[in-house]
Amino acid sequence: MEPWKVGFVIDLDTRYLEKRNVRGKPGFYWNNRHALKKFGMKAQWLGYDPIAAAKRADELNKIYDRAKEGISVFVVGSLGWLLTRIEQTPEHKERPDKVRNEVENAFKRLRATPMIGHQIKGITGKHCKVLARKLGEDSGVAKAHRTMKWLRFALNQAKEEALIAANPLEGLKIKRPRARQVVVWENEVEALIAHFIGAGRASLALAVRFAFDTSQRSSDLINLSWTRWNDGLMRIKQKKTGATVVVPALPELAEMVATVKRTSTQIIISEETEQPYKADNFSHLINEGFRAIGAKNPKTGEPLGLLDEETGQAKVFRDLRRSAVVRLALAGCTIPMISAITGHSYARCEQILETYLPRTSEMAKLAIQKLLDARKA
Repeated sequence: MEPWKVGFVIDLDTRYLEKRNVRGKPGFYWNNRHALKKFGMKAQWLGYDPIAAAKRADELNKIYDRAKEGISVFVVGSLGWLLTRIEQTPEHKERPDKVRNEVENAFKRLRATPMIGHQIKGITGKHCKVLARKLGEDSGVAKAHRTMKWLRFALNQAKEEALIAANPLEGLKIKRPRARQVVVWENEVEALIAHFIGAGRASLALAVRFAFDTSQRSSDLINLSWTRWNDGLMRIKQKKTGATVVVPALPELAEMVATVKRTSTQIIISEETEQPYKADNFSHLINEGFRAIGAKNPKTGEPLGLLDEETGQAKVFRDLRRSAVVRLALAGCTIPMISAITGHSYARCEQILETYLPRTSEMAKLAIQKLLDARKA
């Protein structure tokens, strides 16, 4: 006899919820034969509690309904099921837009791979290595690395919830993209500020000064309100990390802010719209400025951008945050001092300094001068 004919379907509003005698007492199953055949879903034992069983059956019915509408559906316990589950959590929905988009793009790439239907309990380190290599071939090392980063996060969530005993990516070495080795130096910042002032975009000049002096992200700068500025003291709660930093302004920054008219809640306001900048437009305009002050193609006259001498990479706005860390270190600041200004973790500060400081003799000069100063004391 077919298993769904054992017992009888109870008279409830919840579809496909079956009541059966299991070990001498009534229990409940979800058994949608249409879903089993067409969408690869499985009949599920829902336990003896009728309320909990009806609730879970309703959840499964919603997954089935989404599948009928052409929306991807995955068997409970599969990687696809896990990713969808994470996207539906309040924690994910409350992420900053940039981070949430990065997560969802990574999950989208994962959904296009054969591993998406695997049960997470069966995913091995070998599976992950093959996946990383294939992603690298298809979309490049940088995207592959970001995708594997969020796969690692998803599997860590599964481990924390005891859905798997161990994360197969734990201890696994995944090829990383080459670190971006670009620093914007002070003379270049001054040239960029002069360019924007000359172009009638004092707001962008101010943004560059803020970024270089305080090492804050663009998302925090374009949302910086006057309530966070108090007589040369800036207080920012960083959107990405939640860290709060309180930074005294250098004189040149304080002087620029003093010239700004308070016409809006935010400090940095577009001259064109008289409104705060949108993130994409802000980055585009700043990076146009970098191109304008940089080298030009000798044949066509087209701007090549402000190029790094060693790597040949064009400098962009996001390089200012990293450059501010280097500038502070060259001034003799310790890692805890730098972190208090930038909001970076100590470990991230160390990574930045390990990459950039060996490229210049300025740090060695600074060290010798400190030794000489100590002898005089």
